[in-house]
Amino acid sequence: MAINDKTIYLMRLMAEHGFVTAKEVEQLYNYRMIAYRCFKALSDLEFMDSFETQLKPRQAYCLTDAGYKFLESTGKLRIIKRFFKSHYRPTQFSHTISGLQARIILRKHPDVIDYRTEKVVAYYQSLNDWNEVRIKHVKQCDAELIFKTINGEYKVGVEIELTAKSFKRLVGAVQSIDLNREDLYAVLWIASDEVIIRDLQRVINRLLPHLRNPKKHLFLIWNELKSRQLDALWSNASGQKTKLFS
Repeated sequence: MAINDKTIYLMRLMAEHGFVTAKEVEQLYNYRMIAYRCFKALSDLEFMDSFETQLKPRQAYCLTDAGYKFLESTGKLRIIKRFFKSHYRPTQFSHTISGLQARIILRKHPDVIDYRTEKVVAYYQSLNDWNEVRIKHVKQCDAELIFKTINGEYKVGVEIELTAKSFKRLVGAVQSIDLNREDLYAVLWIASDEVIIRDLQRVINRLLPHLRNPKKHLFLIWNELKSRQLDALWSNASGQKTKLFS
């Protein structure tokens, strides 16, 4: 199998997230054989390496130096710091894979035209665009997606919370977004359980008199996103539910 658009997009995912597993690639293309062919093409060209995750799935895949160089030659490389298998730590696994799975789901929305991991955001900041430089030293989300409507393009922050954090830390995160991230139309908080959702909603309600735009924060349990995907109902701090970008 020659390098085609599907294979290049897979290389982009590896570069922008660090690594992938076969499970996400099958979800991406909805067909195991396509995933196998993409992996084989990259392996044959020595553009891809594999390593043990020490978790499930046991195997993960990342780009080699040759793979990064090829992707750069196509003009599709959007990161500065490159991940190699020697960089892997098991503590990275859940957050990285959750971010990748969220990307695959959210990119299915017809209005979403781009998904930028924190590494990709850093790349755009390095291009010295004034608006990007302005927010370089303030709160960065785990990812940002760009969605387009007839009224223009909007930037939406994505935060993935898999472990409980202190109330003080959550307050700091919400305050930083409210004070410094006027460029974000909304912030999507994806949490591993209802307890984290309630903590976040409690933070918003506690800060309500001081927040300029409390309604921009939307919350969803991770399993709901995986099972219902774009039909999932997101909640605001008051518990009101809505579909994404409806």
